[in-house]
Amino acid sequence: MVGQHWIPGFNGRSSGSHPINPAKQDSGLCSVPLAPGGQTGPQTGPQTGPQTGPGTPGVRTLSVVCGALLLVCVALSMLLYYRSENQPGRESLLLLDHRNLSDQHVLTTEDNRRLRAQTHRVEQLNARLTDQSSQLNRTCADLTAENRALTSAGVRLQVRLANMTSTYTLLLRDHGQLVRYITDLENRSRNASRTISSLLRSLTERDQIRQNLSDTDAFLRAELVHANDRREALAVVNSKLGAQIENLTASGERLVAELQERNRNLSTLEAAYGALDRYCPVVNRNTHERVCKTCPESWRLFQTTCYYFSSRALPWTSSRAWCRTQGGDLLVVNTQEEQSFVLTASRRPDQKEDRLWIGMTDAEEEGRWTWVDGSPLSSDLQFWVNRPGTGREPDDWRAENPQGEDCGHVDTNEEDLSSWMDGSCDYNYRWICEKSV
Repeated sequence: MVGQHWIPGFNGRSSGSHPINPAKQDSGLCSVPLAPGGQTGPQTGPQTGPQTGPGTPGVRTLSVVCGALLLVCVALSMLLYYRSENQPGRESLLLLDHRNLSDQHVLTTEDNRRLRAQTHRVEQLNARLTDQSSQLNRTCADLTAENRALTSAGVRLQVRLANMTSTYTLLLRDHGQLVRYITDLENRSRNASRTISSLLRSLTERDQIRQNLSDTDAFLRAELVHANDRREALAVVNSKLGAQIENLTASGERLVAELQERNRNLSTLEAAYGALDRYCPVVNRNTHERVCKTCPESWRLFQTTCYYFSSRALPWTSSRAWCRTQGGDLLVVNTQEEQSFVLTASRRPDQKEDRLWIGMTDAEEEGRWTWVDGSPLSSDLQFWVNRPGTGREPDDWRAENPQGEDCGHVDTNEEDLSSWMDGSCDYNYRWICEKSV
């Protein structure tokens, strides 16, 4: 066909155009957001393929071409007319060119119609791809959120597993400590059984001694009666046996002194048996079985009282509270022997703290010292420190604490019978508890 030309973008793809690849578009949906108008991601480089919409370059080019063709047709018509007037011999050639141009115009119009149809289909495909891209983006966001949730749950499970592992380790350690504690208790139980057996043997021996003393006392009483009888007989024959009476009187006095001494010994034994009854009472009258009382572990027995000497330091109020939780109270000194005992027992080479709280205070009234049992200090039973040249305790020193010194303690660096001092109740000292057996 004469005059037919190839127009890029209408009769075929241009050299730089590429077909749309749906798979390639789908691969970037989760990473590249859609641009306005359904285009995905930022567009770089020249756009290929048919463009849609009334303002696209393909439609504008088609309009320009159609207008140019119309102008060419008009120009050819005028040229044909001009040549028909001046050159009648070329009329047939111009008519042929006119028909060719007309045919080309028809073909161009048909191509334009096909391009419009293709543009419409491309727009529909682009809309569907846009919808699919939006759905894929939403699905990707949901999967991302679910992945974050699963990751967080995994972290929590790992933390929980670590906590359970730590708890299991602690339980294993506690189990080992319990096993050692049970073993220690079993050893103590065996030691206590041996101690009880020894005490039972001692009690049996004491019962035998007491029986022997009772027999001796009966014999001595019979001897005393017999001696009295003899003294009466000697009084009857006093006139005859004066010298013998004097000798017998001396013998009687010796016997009386011996009897008194034995009576005193008997009183001592009775007191000892009384103490035995108090601390080892008879639990079975038929078998005379006794059970002796003992002090708790870490407590020391002196006479009839158990004493506790702490190894750690607390204020006076906290120290007393601890003693009360153990069924006792801070120390109340009642005798000189007790004072000497607690000072001797308080001196420990493994302790740096040489001062210990005892149960006296003048917090209610300055200068009026009382024991924790409510009794006042006896005037003839006080063991305050008295340093020549430095003064006598208590001194209520206020240089470090404006409230003064209202609580009593002992200083193990001092003499046994001169060791009491007053101090601030807020100081941390060791303490001495006491309670009955």
